[in-house]
Amino acid sequence: MVDAAFIEARVHGALPHAEVHPTDLTGGGDHWHVAIVDAGFEGQRPLARQRTVLAAFQDALADGRVHALDLKCLTPDELRKRHGGRPPAPFAPH
Repeated sequence: MVDAAFIEARVHGALPHAEVHPTDLTGGGDHWHVAIVDAGFEGQRPLARQRTVLAAFQDALADGRVHALDLKCLTPDELRKRHGGRPPAPFAPH
């Protein structure tokens, strides 16, 4: 089963200086909300940011260890201005 340490390690493999905030959405280790804060995102569009992170999970997504990733990729300035310095909460559809 995938745990928060696995998520953090994968993100840090792609973005070594990122601040990573993983949340297991179902308790099963396969659906994750991950807020990632990295100054390297500056000047990148949201999809480019997400592609960088998704590439680090390609094998885990392909073999089913991870089924879903809800990624929030922010710069430190965006975190401060949009979210008051706190990582955004997971999306709750229900």
